[in-house]
Amino acid sequence: AIATQNYKKNTDFFIPQENDTIFWCWFIFNYGFSEYEMLREKNFIIEKEYKIKFIEKIRKNKKLLKHMKVKVNEMEGHLANDPTLNITYLEPMLVIDKFNIIFMNDKIYYENIIEPQNKTCIIKYFEKQDKYGLFLEEPTTKSKIFDYKSKLLQVENISKPIKGISNYKAQQIKDMCKKLKIDIMKTPTKCKTKKELYQLVIEKIL
Repeated sequence: AIATQNYKKNTDFFIPQENDTIFWCWFIFNYGFSEYEMLREKNFIIEKEYKIKFIEKIRKNKKLLKHMKVKVNEMEGHLANDPTLNITYLEPMLVIDKFNIIFMNDKIYYENIIEPQNKTCIIKYFEKQDKYGLFLEEPTTKSKIFDYKSKLLQVENISKPIKGISNYKAQQIKDMCKKLKIDIMKTPTKCKTKKELYQLVIEKIL
């Protein structure tokens, strides 16, 4: 478990101060806070070094990544050249190492628990700061995460959280609206149409 004493300031998440918050959340999750403290001074060199090192793992796991519909060349190029890690590549990086992921923001959450006995990396996007934070593990983690998830809409894909309208029944869209606190009534007695509600869901999430 991560030592949280110095970091817990009335929040369940630790937001790294570096620009590439996703990378540093991944780093802390993998290597812990003490390693982060030692290496953060050289953050740019460390980011480059660890991203390049991970490309070797990608090459050894091409089959797994293709199964996840990840374009291997694009992921390699992203790690080698882009200054900040994209959230869509965090999941395959964790899956390669047999870790689980839960991603959330203020409205939705996504989870992929492939190895229940292994650690889960729980990441939240904070819109106001435009940064990502890592959930600080504690004995009460499970009940706290359940509280978070119970208030959010579960989605099946981080980059495409909502499918086309034809994939949903009207009741499913109404249920989504309730989760997202969208008023489904047009008048006191008449409900908004499926299309109107779907549009409101999209506006709220995207």
